[in-house]
Amino acid sequence: MKLRQKTLLIIGVTLVTLTLLLDLFSRVIILNSFDNLQAEMVQRNLQRAQKSVNTAVWQLDAALGDWAPWDDTYQFVQDMNTDYIDDNLADETLINLKVNFMLFINPSGQIAFAKSVDFTTGTEAPLPPDLYPNIAPGSLLLNHTKNDSSVAGILLLKEGPTMIASQPITKNNHGGAIHGTLIFGRYLDDSVVQRIANELDLSLAVEPYATPSGDDFTRARSAFGRSSPAPVVAPLDDQNIAGYSTLFDIYGRPALILRVDTPAKIARQGQDSVSFFIVALLVSGLAVGLTIILLLDKYVLSRLTQLHQALSDIGTTRSFEKRVDECGSDELSGLGHGVNILLESIDQSQNQLQNLNAELEHSLTELRMVQEQKDRFFTHAGHEFRTPLANLRTRLYLARKKPSHLADHLEVLERVTDQMIALVEDVFDVARYSNRTLELHEHHVHLPDIVHTVCAEQLPKAAAKGLKVSQKFTETDAVVYADAGKLKQALTNVFAYVINFTPVPAHMSIQLSTLSDEAIIQIDSDSLDVKSEAASQIFQPFFRASEGASITTGLSLTLAKEIIELHFGRITFETNGHGGGTFTVRLLLMEDALAEKREPPVLIGVNLD
Repeated sequence: MKLRQKTLLIIGVTLVTLTLLLDLFSRVIILNSFDNLQAEMVQRNLQRAQKSVNTAVWQLDAALGDWAPWDDTYQFVQDMNTDYIDDNLADETLINLKVNFMLFINPSGQIAFAKSVDFTTGTEAPLPPDLYPNIAPGSLLLNHTKNDSSVAGILLLKEGPTMIASQPITKNNHGGAIHGTLIFGRYLDDSVVQRIANELDLSLAVEPYATPSGDDFTRARSAFGRSSPAPVVAPLDDQNIAGYSTLFDIYGRPALILRVDTPAKIARQGQDSVSFFIVALLVSGLAVGLTIILLLDKYVLSRLTQLHQALSDIGTTRSFEKRVDECGSDELSGLGHGVNILLESIDQSQNQLQNLNAELEHSLTELRMVQEQKDRFFTHAGHEFRTPLANLRTRLYLARKKPSHLADHLEVLERVTDQMIALVEDVFDVARYSNRTLELHEHHVHLPDIVHTVCAEQLPKAAAKGLKVSQKFTETDAVVYADAGKLKQALTNVFAYVINFTPVPAHMSIQLSTLSDEAIIQIDSDSLDVKSEAASQIFQPFFRASEGASITTGLSLTLAKEIIELHFGRITFETNGHGGGTFTVRLLLMEDALAEKREPPVLIGVNLD
């Protein structure tokens, strides 16, 4: 048997033996403790239920205490006047008192008056026949030697267990001689038991002691002691524990068996705790056993195998950044250390070659990008200059052919020349702004004044074209740190671009607001002649949004973007998906702008489309 198998067998046998011993001890000690706690809880609930039954008897006796020592009752037993009956002995009176029957016994032991009510129907009912032997002359219920004496308890009748109370009839405050007996009775039926159960939030049941109907009651009666039956606690089912107690009648004889059902939560908790403990022990034992096996395998059994396998993997995959294990202080660890030094040298050489290749590739990429931008710029610039030059040549030709229209030709030549001059100036401006060589004359600028000025200059052009324009200035005190002339030029370029490329009929809107530390200017058109797929190129030099009739140099938005970024701001364009779009300009407010001026950030030349 291999060493690894022997180790596994020893750990397994030890773990199983330890688990069996702990399971045995825990069930003998811990579960018995939980069972005792459960039994104590059941006995407390049983005591509460007995106390509640006694309280119900006491309440009946207390109610009787308001009637027996009363002058009107004293007089009624003597003369049986009907006024007392009419005023005090209606069916509703007994129902309100929760008394099923009343008996007025005269001094000679005869029933002077009796009243019984059925709570279910709310009408008068006959007295229980087997009540009469218990109220015969000389019986316990009529045996009162003192004015304040009282007999109260349970009386077992054929109609069911009954709570009964008896007191002597006297004058007010127990004065005068005893003149008969007054008896109150209340059936201890299911409604009373259920009311007590609801008050205690327990499950109760009552059965006659002599003839119980349930098997569990019969077993409990057999378990009671003969002289003084002690409470019995026994399992009722898998989920509940029952407690049984004897209720005695007024003669001291066992009358009823009271059962209280209590959920076996404590016992189940004990079983769950023991089961969890055993499972945790097994899991922990398995984890510890596996850990021991893994540690032995790692540090004792497989060091040479790991070294060979690691070198084979490095040689196969040529992954020289990997290292072999150097743990220990023997020859194998020294060999591993020497191999790692060799691998580190190879890895460093490879990394240097990779870095050089990456730098070279990056430089080549940048050169290609610069060359592509230069080629694209000259291509677009050549196209932009070719058109006006062609117009100049055409007009010169026509001027020679038709000298009579020389004035018209000169006017066109002058307009084309102005267009070329504007194009050249825009090209130089773009170059200066891109190189950040243009000097700004910055100061505190009231931004709403600049926006109002641009609107005042451009609105006539929009009106002449037939565009509807709306303005909304939610911020009137925004102050930025900027070159007012250059900022006005940028906003004018954007405003003019929107006017030129908005076909009529359409609507434009200009909004000025602030958010956090930024001033936000939005120029919106609901029908802008810009294709959504071309929106990302709108700030590129010589970009043409469409092939419409609008004539521009193609550099106005490029200039606007360079000016705004030179002020540490941002400009973006977004289409709305319905043929229109919005230009959004964001500028730092005064305090933040000053902070940026003191510590200028490094701007990256990326179009925020």
